[in-house]
Amino acid sequence: MDRTVHIRFTGFVSVLLAVIIAFGTFGTFGTVTAAAAGTIKVTASHSSGAYLRAFSMKLSAESDVALYYTLNGKKPTESSKPFPEKGLAITKDRTVRVLAERGGTKKYLRFTYRIVGTGNLDDKTKKYYYNFLRNKEKKVYNALLEAVTAQADEVKLYELNATNDEWAMAIDAFYWDNPDLKSVWDNEKSKFYSYSEVDRMADSILAYYTDSRKASKKRIAQLEAAAAEIAAAAKELPDDASKVRYVTDWLVYNTVYDDTDPETMYTAYGALVEHRAVCKGYSDAFTYLMQILGIPAMGFGVYINGDPNRYHAGNMVQIDGKWCNIDVTWTDNESDMFEFGYYLVGDRTFEKTHTKVIDGSDLIPPLPQGATNSYNKAAAAEDELRWSFRYAKTSASKAYIDTKSTYGNAPYSFRLTNEENDVTYIRRQFGTEPRTKYRFSAMCAYTGNGGVCIGEAFSYSCTELYSGNRWKRLTYEFTTADSQNSIELALYNGFWKNESSGSAYFTDLKLEKYESGKWVTVSADMAAGSGFTNIFDAMRPVSSLTIADIADRKYTGKRIRPKITITDGDYTLVKDIDYTVSYSGNKKPGTAAVTVVGKGIYTGTVKLSFEIVQV
Repeated sequence: MDRTVHIRFTGFVSVLLAVIIAFGTFGTFGTVTAAAAGTIKVTASHSSGAYLRAFSMKLSAESDVALYYTLNGKKPTESSKPFPEKGLAITKDRTVRVLAERGGTKKYLRFTYRIVGTGNLDDKTKKYYYNFLRNKEKKVYNALLEAVTAQADEVKLYELNATNDEWAMAIDAFYWDNPDLKSVWDNEKSKFYSYSEVDRMADSILAYYTDSRKASKKRIAQLEAAAAEIAAAAKELPDDASKVRYVTDWLVYNTVYDDTDPETMYTAYGALVEHRAVCKGYSDAFTYLMQILGIPAMGFGVYINGDPNRYHAGNMVQIDGKWCNIDVTWTDNESDMFEFGYYLVGDRTFEKTHTKVIDGSDLIPPLPQGATNSYNKAAAAEDELRWSFRYAKTSASKAYIDTKSTYGNAPYSFRLTNEENDVTYIRRQFGTEPRTKYRFSAMCAYTGNGGVCIGEAFSYSCTELYSGNRWKRLTYEFTTADSQNSIELALYNGFWKNESSGSAYFTDLKLEKYESGKWVTVSADMAAGSGFTNIFDAMRPVSSLTIADIADRKYTGKRIRPKITITDGDYTLVKDIDYTVSYSGNKKPGTAAVTVVGKGIYTGTVKLSFEIVQV
């Protein structure tokens, strides 16, 4: 299947991923160097960001530089704890504030860390298939786990006295339980031997996709970095259903179905790092992220329509104690729409086309019963309240939504791009009242060959195509029918007979209705500079952004409310659009508290502080 239409992450997300990859999450770490005032330089072992496992943060500086730190959000002073030479254990989410001081010269640093792993990654008893193995099979599984983790050239099986069937059970369980190791271990090229006359496995040769242990280690580090970033954003969401949707959204809008690279296409690495994979890569990536988030899940093989020649991969996931089926690959359909037909469905729906098997054999062990479609229905209903990418006229077009850029020195919420002549749009359903006059408007601009318009989805009702490269408000008016309780409105790049090749820019959307002789706002969205608030996979925690330290303030006898500066890559967040801020203890001398709460695409809370000094 062609997957040329996709939504891409830009700005902060790509920068954060590059930083995390550069500094590693798998045992070998780079350095982050901050130049202090004067000649002070401080080097940190770990940059701010998300990590899967606990680690020891270390700082180094010249011998005459004193380092102090706090973990309670307060600004460090010379009375704070000296930073330990052996390093500081980061075992949970932490904000480490550091003071570097020499001869009266001071530099303040802040490091924000998120530990997103739940223990499932390293605890095989929390993985689905391992728990169904018998003792001999578990020994084979453990031997394979130890050998692949160490990148060994062979696995010692003869001394385990395991039969071919015991080996087959163990290797299938290992294959589905360990998406991270499957990203480096090539099971197809590994050679497993047995003494057929005594039905006993012999020591066997292991093969890897990479050509060296160093390369394998790097690949796993890249995989962990990408997964940590996604999991950190998902953990901000309030419940498991939302986290599952976030992960699925990420895979749908960031992974292309591609079968050209045999060394990555079957792996979670292919899906999460290379952004290209086939069904096994989608399935493994989903399982891996669920393991990180602590949500029970597993992958399995299926025959499509009972045909062994159409072997495929699916998943099950448990939400609120209920198991559901999901085919992530089919959820990512050819137009890059989010397809609900196989998203969190029960067995009756799933098994109309999917026969569950493992590697071509009848499924052993049995999977739990998927008995509910309730999460599918809830997600579909919720989707009607979001702007959603719905259509590309031709599969040849490479279209994407960019949520974090600027055009003409003015912030905008997103651009919808066609790289070839095409028509693309996003749409959303709005509730309406019958027999009522409405107007829908948006600030728009266009660059390229074609134009932009707004109007109704799935119809020819639209404003005239606007091709200007200056911001202009387009307005579409309509009157609802006698029994019309809803309408789907859309933002277009091109429009049906007027195909486009270029970028359509949108911001500051409003839906208004006419009542009592005046226009009343029904819905206002994407205020200029706010970011694209309705794309799930654009949401990210405030704690992962760059927040400038607040300098000391002189006591004035009045409440002091210093400006907060928060940046997301090149974008500076706007107060009351992207975040709110509140202050306490900000009148008398001492430590004042500042609370920043994200809005729109920004989520979570960050606690800051500053000192009020009586001179």
